[in-house]
Amino acid sequence: MTNNIYLIGMMGSGKSTIGEMLTRRIYYAFIDADDFLVERSDFKSINEIFSEKNEDYFRLLEKSTMKELSTVHKTVVATGGGVILKDENIKMMKASGLVIYLNSSIDTLVNRLKGSNNRPLLKDADLKKKLEGLYKARKEKYSEASDISIDIGNKEKEVIVDEIIKILAGEYNEYISD
Repeated sequence: MTNNIYLIGMMGSGKSTIGEMLTRRIYYAFIDADDFLVERSDFKSINEIFSEKNEDYFRLLEKSTMKELSTVHKTVVATGGGVILKDENIKMMKASGLVIYLNSSIDTLVNRLKGSNNRPLLKDADLKKKLEGLYKARKEKYSEASDISIDIGNKEKEVIVDEIIKILAGEYNEYISD
């Protein structure tokens, strides 16, 4: 166990923001898996990868990224929303750390993502319908992959981080102690 913490959940659930805030409180490194993947892809954006190749190609890159990230130590990793679509990614996360699911309502996601143009799965789509479809297709995988589920609701970011730290300080205290 490398004591990593993986944040999973739908796009717009706050994985990157919460991850960065959490690292400041538990003194871990932080990596945004999508940013890491873009760096490894000669800085082609996820939109470019999707349009030049396809989603299957992106998922292969994502799997390679997760393989590399599963070898780091004491790092909070904000994953892409679809990381759970490959069973290998779930196995790698579970073998190298704790998986926390940031669960959000569709309405919250719609409010956070309206006007977003950097998410290829939301291009040219009815935002709410697309998010409902993605959530329905992924919710079982999110539950299967997670060790902990946090309902983010309309909570302030600090409250969510406090909730995570409270859980870590209890049952998972190896994540916050040396």
